[in-house]
Amino acid sequence: MCCARQELKTLFQETADDLEKETILKSMGNLGSSQLVSILKTIVEDRDMNQKIRLNAIYALRRVAKSFRQQVRLIVHHGDIRSIHSVMSAG
Repeated sequence: MCCARQELKTLFQETADDLEKETILKSMGNLGSSQLVSILKTIVEDRDMNQKIRLNAIYALRRVAKSFRQQVRLIVHHGDIRSIHSVMSAG
């Protein structure tokens, strides 16, 4: 699973195509790895990132939360909640 994680991260960083990024984020959510939480958190908090991409990162984070509830809870409670909320309400 470590190789899949790293490969998804690399693919996400290297692609400029938003549809491909969305697909990669869905794959990250489906993989459900705790090590993807920090990557997803970075995407969610990146105000320069396309809002639809950030929203897809939130959805992927929700899927990961099913298995790693505490890690995701820490992000929500200690992260920029206004940033996350603004992305969700913009959709």
